[in-house]
Amino acid sequence: MIKTLKKDAPCLKILVLSMHPEDRLLRAFKAGASGYMTKESAPELLVTAIRRIIAGGRYISSQLAESLAEALSENKQNCLTKSIDREYQDFCFSGTGRKSAK
Repeated sequence: MIKTLKKDAPCLKILVLSMHPEDRLLRAFKAGASGYMTKESAPELLVTAIRRIIAGGRYISSQLAESLAEALSENKQNCLTKSIDREYQDFCFSGTGRKSAK
């Protein structure tokens, strides 16, 4: 959805508010999101995130940044990437009514 929105309105700033931690963060930023935060984040961080994005920056919480750095360590990077790609493939198949290719 982010790619479609950015295609139609390239200047649009998108802040993803998700119940999922860092496992979808990379995909969101690659698609064009300006920020990513979880629903567990403190409410005042939402204001901080919006202000930073409006000013032209990007936003992820320090907790997510730390989790992401850990996940991207040499030993975990391949597992994270494969997991994210597999979830996306399953999502695409389910959206078309087909079963995932296992």
